[in-house]
Amino acid sequence: MSPSSAPAEIAARARDTSPALVLAAPRNAGSLPPLRVPVVLVPETFRAAGAGAPEFAPFRALLLHDPGAPAAPPVGQDDAAAILYSSGTGGRSKGVVLTHRNLIATVELFVRFEASQYAAPACNNVYLAALPMFHVYGLSLFAVGLLSLGTTVVVMKRFDVGDAVKAIDRFRVTHFPLVPPIMAALVHAVEPPALGSLVQVSSGAAPTSGRLIKDFVKALPHVDFIQVPAYLTLLFLFSGAKTFVREFTKHCQTCWQTHPATYTIPSRSLKFQRHLSAMKPRCRVQSTAPDKQKPSV
Repeated sequence: MSPSSAPAEIAARARDTSPALVLAAPRNAGSLPPLRVPVVLVPETFRAAGAGAPEFAPFRALLLHDPGAPAAPPVGQDDAAAILYSSGTGGRSKGVVLTHRNLIATVELFVRFEASQYAAPACNNVYLAALPMFHVYGLSLFAVGLLSLGTTVVVMKRFDVGDAVKAIDRFRVTHFPLVPPIMAALVHAVEPPALGSLVQVSSGAAPTSGRLIKDFVKALPHVDFIQVPAYLTLLFLFSGAKTFVREFTKHCQTCWQTHPATYTIPSRSLKFQRHLSAMKPRCRVQSTAPDKQKPSV
């Protein structure tokens, strides 16, 4: 959940989900309300070797294998794997259940579709993670999908445009998923030629204005830009690959007609469309969340 959540919100979510333990960064632990479960502090940096600070001993113990530990109970694809909380724009924040099947579908999307769009092997790509992983956008990208491809992910503690520019240059970042406000900050912070390693920027979670797209193309003419609306991410998680392919193809065709600069390489766009038409889903996706907990799409 968001580290900026109010103590009352954290307490309510703990009652809803009955967690076995709570993981928290030291800088956020002081804002936690009284909880009836252990709180495990997670260090900012961690190495397997060395004693480490005593307050991080419980976290180290979680990583150690205990041969005498009882076997884990069997887990089905329809069992809950994660609960993400909505922003609460329509009232009280609500938990949305993602099953193991939902996360498997996310991996399926990356392995069978995302990887086919890269000019180089996926393991050669470097992604910059500036999006929160308690949101479905960041979770599906950085915590699930990209790891299944063996892609390098550079994680920022929090977004700062100056730090982001330095990280892109230092780690030779090739891909940067973001949201429109981050995109606007990036455009105003760089001057061409800049960020030579960057190959692709993708924006989601909110619409990107035509003016911002034009400013982006002017500032970073060598970088491909892709706009993916948030509803498509949720559509894949809750409706399956076939529905996702149909709606994504429709969306891409609209983008090419209204914003030609959105896709700067026609050959890639054509390949993109052909692959979408040929792709067939291998797994069914469904949610075990009650209807009232499903996010509005």
